[in-house]
Amino acid sequence: MKAFYFFHLMMAWLLTPLLSRAQPVPSQPLKLSLTDAIRIGLKNSLDIQSQQLTVQIADNTIRKDRSQWLPQLDGVANVRYNTQLQSTVLPEGFFGSTTPQLVQFGTKFFNQLALDATQRIINPTLRRDIRIDQKTAESEREGLRQTEADVRLQIAEAYYAALLRKQEVALAEKSLARSRNYLDATEAKLRLGTIQEDELSRVQLDVQNADIKRRRAEKNRLLSYQKLTQVLNLSEQQPLEITDSLTTAADEATDQADFAQLVGNRPEVRSALLDTELARLRYDRAAQGQSPTLSAYANYSALYQRNDLDLFGRRSWTPFNYVGLQLNVPLFDRYATRFSKQEFALRQQVSARNLEKQKQTVYYDLQSAQTDLQNARLNLQYARENYQLANQVYQVNQAKYRLGTLLYNDLLNVEKSLEEAETNLLTSTYDLLLAKVRWQKASNQF
Repeated sequence: MKAFYFFHLMMAWLLTPLLSRAQPVPSQPLKLSLTDAIRIGLKNSLDIQSQQLTVQIADNTIRKDRSQWLPQLDGVANVRYNTQLQSTVLPEGFFGSTTPQLVQFGTKFFNQLALDATQRIINPTLRRDIRIDQKTAESEREGLRQTEADVRLQIAEAYYAALLRKQEVALAEKSLARSRNYLDATEAKLRLGTIQEDELSRVQLDVQNADIKRRRAEKNRLLSYQKLTQVLNLSEQQPLEITDSLTTAADEATDQADFAQLVGNRPEVRSALLDTELARLRYDRAAQGQSPTLSAYANYSALYQRNDLDLFGRRSWTPFNYVGLQLNVPLFDRYATRFSKQEFALRQQVSARNLEKQKQTVYYDLQSAQTDLQNARLNLQYARENYQLANQVYQVNQAKYRLGTLLYNDLLNVEKSLEEAETNLLTSTYDLLLAKVRWQKASNQF
């Protein structure tokens, strides 16, 4: 029995350090400012990574087409053993024969080693393809700029939402602290006999409601942090610590700008403009059809033609070589050129209309973002004035309540007005920061 207990004691002593090491160590919170969040989000964004790969593919297509101007060099090796030579009938009178003769030309072994070289000299279609590839690469880069701007906006919105929820928790805790102070004051009044017990119950209920509100705010904060983690493409187990504050975030954006210039600089418009240029290049390519091509070629070969296999014997191989030019002129393409012209003429019209639509959309986006920013600034100014007034009224009435010259219900109404003013100030600050980043994206400043 003692041996049994001793065995378990030793096992526990040995396993305790191992189990303690196996416990996951809580990771340190990642401190994030908005600048840090944008930097991390841009680095981790899968959308940006996919678009970057698309740009690399477009660049590779340019290099691939340009490489077709380089000479093509092929090595050819042909090893053949004629198991039965082809027979040919020579008519009578050939070589003085009076009757037709059946003869075989060739050798049992026919081997060939050759080196072929081809160089394009004139190929208009390839030149046009390279120009199309270059415009395609430019369009993909504009798509990358647009993706980066969209990701920046998503990060900023998620970050400011987390800031808002964090500040709402602070307001809820502040409201809970006020309710508890009222509870302490009410209990003191009850001990002095200056109030009824039902008034204490009402204050206790207010404390419970304030605590529920705080718990709800904390839950919303956690959800907003999870959303920010997802936008930044971080691990769900990575805790975050938001270092910025809504009350200290600066509004340095200017809403004065030349709309015509801003519209032309937006990635969406530039991408649509490149699409119209691509449609024009493709139409030109189709209109010119299959153009004539000119190539130079050269060949150097060595033949082995013998009935016995002696690859390294003297004069076993007989060389020959040649050079030449090849002109290829398409004569009939089954009306492919005409149909392609019709197709790309229609595509040009589609691209032109998409460009005009994109300009209108961006112009409206600028107007809307500018108006929202101006309204948000005015709303924040009014919210600050209302908060200052509500705070002054609250301080005066709180002093009256402590002196016993103000009823609790009246103080509660004043406090609700203060909480509403605090919430409006917080929301107005949040709205201004959102309006700022949306204006910056719309005006290509983000």
